[in-house]
Amino acid sequence: MKESFYIEGMTCTACSSGIERSLGRKSFVKKIEVSLLNKSANIEFNENETNLDEIFKLIEKLGYSPKKTLTKEKKNFLTLMLN
Repeated sequence: MKESFYIEGMTCTACSSGIERSLGRKSFVKKIEVSLLNKSANIEFNENETNLDEIFKLIEKLGYSPKKTLTKEKKNFLTLMLN
């Protein structure tokens, strides 16, 4: 299964690469890409072994806040940053 979501709390490349390393070690993760610039992640995982809620719990244990969607204020901020 493929999913995309946002991650709040990342401030540097060590944050994004740490999430990639941590999740990438899990047997159920087929592919993980974390973007510091977009504050987002794309993940492909074996849905027979886990679900998105469990993946969110793993990210929360690392000190970050995964979100399925962004608030309007966060969307506006990211749009300004990218333009």
